[in-house]
Amino acid sequence: MMMQMTIEMDHSLELVTVDSLSTCFPKTERFLSNCDNQNALSHLARRKNTDRYRSIMDFFACETLTMLRPACMRFYATGNGMLNEYFPAEALDQMDKMLLIAAKMAKLSFDNQRKLSWASFKRALKTDFTNRPDAIRGPIPNPTLLMVA
Repeated sequence: MMMQMTIEMDHSLELVTVDSLSTCFPKTERFLSNCDNQNALSHLARRKNTDRYRSIMDFFACETLTMLRPACMRFYATGNGMLNEYFPAEALDQMDKMLLIAAKMAKLSFDNQRKLSWASFKRALKTDFTNRPDAIRGPIPNPTLLMVA
């Protein structure tokens, strides 16, 4: 059974932790366990179609780091293939750091009542990541090379 998620400002979203991303990004999940932080993401994604994702964490990870999307969708379709089967632990840790930075940027934007579209947020995020030292944004392997048919 596939759950559908619609983001609306009048409802608080829950962080669902039962799918392919549930334990791969602990720092980001801990940050998003706070309803205010989730609301910041909900506000930012208010015009995005989130129906294909099972949780706010899946949505945020896959739409922020789009290289995760194929692995996530494959997991949804087959029930097999956790992210740690596609990416080494070091890469997942780097992605967790990047997602946490992105989630904090979303929260700061929300707190400052900035009206950003998802596209504007992604552009700002790309600029921020580009200006960070390599230790933060280091190389992440291409998941398609690691995926088994």
